[in-house]
Amino acid sequence: MVAQSTLPPSEPEEKSQNPYLLNEKPKKWNIRDDPITWSNWYKHIDWLHTPLLIGIPTIGLYGAFTTKLTTYTAIWSVIYYFITGLGITAGYHRLWSHRSYKASRPLEIFLIFASSGAVQGSIRWWSRNHRAHHRYTDTNKDPYCANKGLIYSHIGWMVLKQNPNEIGRADISDLNADPLIVLQHKHYGLFAIVMGFVLPTIVAGLGWGDYWGGFYYAALLRLTFVHHATFCVNSLAHYLGNHTFDDRRSPRDHFITALLSLGEGYHNFHHEFPSDYRNAIEFYQYDPTKWLIKALSYVGITHHLKRFPDNEIKKGIFLMEQKKLDQKKLLLQWGKDISKLPVFTFEEFQEGAKTNNWICIEGIIHDVTSFVDEHPGGKSFLTTSIGKDVTTYFNGGVYDHTNAARNLMSNLRVGVIAGGDFKMSEELNNLPERPAYRAGRKPTATRVYTINQESRYLVVENVPALGLTKELLELFALYGTVEEYQYLDDYPCEEFTDVYWIKFQSLPQARVAKRKVDDHIFFSSSLRVRYGPEYETIEDTRQKLHDRRVVISIKTNEQKEYEYKNDKSTESLKSVHHQKLNDSSQPLRSTPVIYPQPDPSAYYNCYDYNYYNYPYFSAQSQEPPIPGIGYPSASFSTSFSSTSYEYHTDQNSSTVNTIRQRINDASKVSPDKDKGNVNQTSTGSSTKRRRI
Repeated sequence: MVAQSTLPPSEPEEKSQNPYLLNEKPKKWNIRDDPITWSNWYKHIDWLHTPLLIGIPTIGLYGAFTTKLTTYTAIWSVIYYFITGLGITAGYHRLWSHRSYKASRPLEIFLIFASSGAVQGSIRWWSRNHRAHHRYTDTNKDPYCANKGLIYSHIGWMVLKQNPNEIGRADISDLNADPLIVLQHKHYGLFAIVMGFVLPTIVAGLGWGDYWGGFYYAALLRLTFVHHATFCVNSLAHYLGNHTFDDRRSPRDHFITALLSLGEGYHNFHHEFPSDYRNAIEFYQYDPTKWLIKALSYVGITHHLKRFPDNEIKKGIFLMEQKKLDQKKLLLQWGKDISKLPVFTFEEFQEGAKTNNWICIEGIIHDVTSFVDEHPGGKSFLTTSIGKDVTTYFNGGVYDHTNAARNLMSNLRVGVIAGGDFKMSEELNNLPERPAYRAGRKPTATRVYTINQESRYLVVENVPALGLTKELLELFALYGTVEEYQYLDDYPCEEFTDVYWIKFQSLPQARVAKRKVDDHIFFSSSLRVRYGPEYETIEDTRQKLHDRRVVISIKTNEQKEYEYKNDKSTESLKSVHHQKLNDSSQPLRSTPVIYPQPDPSAYYNCYDYNYYNYPYFSAQSQEPPIPGIGYPSASFSTSFSSTSYEYHTDQNSSTVNTIRQRINDASKVSPDKDKGNVNQTSTGSSTKRRRI
């Protein structure tokens, strides 16, 4: 569950689609839920987009046949085509849809007006569809799914009404927070009419008196070319070209698509690395949008240009080339699989060679009957090698054979020697084996106390920069209650990634979440999770130290309870342990100490265990009081009521019997005489102090 955190807002039409709402309402009926028939086809048509998509090119063609194209109008039409086209590619696409770079406010204003002249919808509408396209590529939730056909992905998805119940969700909270984007979305009709039709007509009319030419050529026909150049990215870029980086999805790379769409044609790269401000990575590849963004960065108009690491890009190319080679390799004959060949002993191989032309090379038996007469070295050499291991001769002893010879021999395999025990390498099997690491040594155990760096705050790194806040919180909510979270904007991180800190309700929940989520694959990225004590408040730190003190008190008190009991003259198990370390005649005890139940480790394992009411816990502890906690400082008492000394080990163990005998002897000594809790044994002229 997630408590006290605000998840990113979703689209109003998608609330019924959210599976995490407790009272989810049934989806509303939509005309797209019904099949298209002769009686309802007109209900499936989007009567806002269709007249524009058909009327604009139709009127433009009429004007081309009735109005002469002047030189100035032609130049102005081409210039305005690039201005509005780059407004879409550099603005709508790479800036607002993918946040692949940051732009100054004046550039953002210019791109808003320029992209409005392309008449392709508002920034909010366009970017929302495009983010859904990347998140649900080639699925039914993709607004312009390429699997539904070339015509549908090109223009059909706008001619037919879209079903809001099917379109995938996309987070656009960042767009809703930008006042300029909200203003353009609210008054988009005015922006589109002025920048798409009025401005190109007025420029041509006031500039050189060609109002009709400006309207037909610079407005309508120019707009038609801009529309279909953008549409080609959704259609042609998924059908024409190569899968340079990944072939699991439909996007492809091709120069023709890039030429038509102002550099957006290297679509396989773009879908593999969507946050990269480039679409073409080579200098000779056509990508004017990349050139514009890069050029403006030199004068500070654009900044924070995101680039995916070159090493990962090259790995993607290499893996696809390797995959293509593997596919070609399957078309060739590589001989029988060695694992499926019958196994012979060397004696069986020699016996079989009496009736077959068998030779042994590198532990594999080959039947050279079909090759004896074609051997370049002569027939006599092969006939004299029948029944022998010729590995040394084959690998350079007589002639170092070529790859062609080795490939040919792979088709002549008939069996393998058991254990690879071919005669000429038999001496390798006679070498003595290396001793196992730490053979004969008994493992040692050490208990240490370290400074507790754990925290209820977790710093999550390597989160893909795709606006995945809600998905990230849902992942962590599987392991406990999330109280707070925050996006760390200034935290140093890799390109195309975000960093968050997340606060859990309790330390055990944070501990489990860290163990489970660290190295978890999250949207094709491996998350890195660490504790973030630097984000703790004073109260958080005080509470953590208090809880830690409780647990340590529990563990230390019950250990003393178990080891010392009530007899002060009886030595502890620790003393016996150290004595045995110094005396080789006394082996270490292999059975570990079993603590009384319930085990305080239940607190670490997130069980619902009230450790404050634990019977062994008291205000007295070995640790000094923590400022602000209020515990009194008192020395630890080792007096207990029981007088028996218990051992959880084998009753027949000679080691245990020896220890018991020493303890019984020690208990007979007067406490006043042996206050040092040691036995003094005379050894020569020296006195050796040994602990029981």
